[in-house]
Amino acid sequence: MKILLTGAAGFVGRHVLRALLEASHEVIALVHGESDLGPAGGGRLVSVKGDLRARELYDRLPGPVDAVISLAQSAHYRDFPGKADDIFAVNVEAAFLLADWARRTGVTRFVLVSSGGARAQESHVWGSEPAKRATPIDFYLSSKLCAEVILRAYRGYFRTLVMCRPFFIYGPGQSPQMLIPRLVRSIRNGEPLQLQGRDGLRLNPVYVEDVARALARSVELDGFAEFDIGGPQELTLREIGEAIARRIGREALFSEAPGEPENLVARRSDAYARLGVKATSFDEGLNRLIEAHGIEH
Repeated sequence: MKILLTGAAGFVGRHVLRALLEASHEVIALVHGESDLGPAGGGRLVSVKGDLRARELYDRLPGPVDAVISLAQSAHYRDFPGKADDIFAVNVEAAFLLADWARRTGVTRFVLVSSGGARAQESHVWGSEPAKRATPIDFYLSSKLCAEVILRAYRGYFRTLVMCRPFFIYGPGQSPQMLIPRLVRSIRNGEPLQLQGRDGLRLNPVYVEDVARALARSVELDGFAEFDIGGPQELTLREIGEAIARRIGREALFSEAPGEPENLVARRSDAYARLGVKATSFDEGLNRLIEAHGIEH
């Protein structure tokens, strides 16, 4: 297939790009700014510079293409309300513009990459009144949910429409500001991890290459599909901290605060089975991350 991939220069995007090229697809990689994607994939990679927020971009996107993987997202997830305009423009308006461009140009397969955190916003919008009151609204995650809702309206225009919600992606090369790298840094520096309750947040972090392979294969599905993509193990923040400490030979320190911890675990689904992806254990993924970053005893 010929596939348009947005967000190709990002942490996840580079892994998805490699997975698509390894599967012998042709890829048009849309990048913002002066991003270097490395060696061209044997003539099957074309890099296009452009800003998804600019409507004129959609008049010069190369075509025809068979599929779109919409992976681009605003980098300002911590900057509300200061960067609310960018969050909305990239996460919502650009998703609409891309879907409508795909419809008009005859694209038959569309994959939208959302966020596991969008689920908490669902309870605020569609849950019971107590759930709505208990769940704070997060502008960034609400924007991801808005994009999902908008894309559902296009369901009848694509042979394939897939919604993917990855949960707590981690792996080599990730920004040090993201969860797992932050935990590694804190334990290495002897800083206590902050826990809500005794054990803290429960989650199932997913290795970046598993997400990339799942997304690369999702374009081959037919019909409509929704997937939570999480790792194979449910772990508390305490358990994750202890695993990191064992691996780097440091003591894990914790600070407990009163309250009920959140549960942000991906819903069980047949995603890995349907997509033929083998899930990476947390210990194995953590080992790869630590080795890649040179973090040893």
